[in-house]
Amino acid sequence: MRERFEKHGLFLAVLLAVALVSSACSKKPEVELAHHLDAVADILEAKEDDPIAAFDELHKYLRKNLPEIARLYGELAVELDELEDKGERKDRLEEMLTALEAPAKRLNKAGMALGQKNDKQLEILGKVMEIAARWEVVGDAFKEEFGGGGLGMMM
Repeated sequence: MRERFEKHGLFLAVLLAVALVSSACSKKPEVELAHHLDAVADILEAKEDDPIAAFDELHKYLRKNLPEIARLYGELAVELDELEDKGERKDRLEEMLTALEAPAKRLNKAGMALGQKNDKQLEILGKVMEIAARWEVVGDAFKEEFGGGGLGMMM
């Protein structure tokens, strides 16, 4: 037994230390979601003069990060749903909204600036529609396969 501990003890101690540090450094879902909103605003601001390039970059970002963004949103929704006390739920929602307010306003401002490129309005709309159509295929397939209830209703 002692030999096994000596052999694996250091590994276990390092693993425990990493777990403790990770849990201490974990962020609340709304903080992680706020980082994604800021990242999207960064993309739109950096490519403000080229809206088509902005949406191409945004599409790449969402391909990589949309699963995490959806997970974070789901965590927030479930967390609020699990709070039975209305006062606690209201306070927690306020905390979430406070964390998301500045990044959401920044993203909205960047999106509005990009949308005001009047000479590119039709190109921008075309790019947005192209991206939406590619993703809409999944929802349409689920609705067709599973009907209007259950999983099909979620899409």
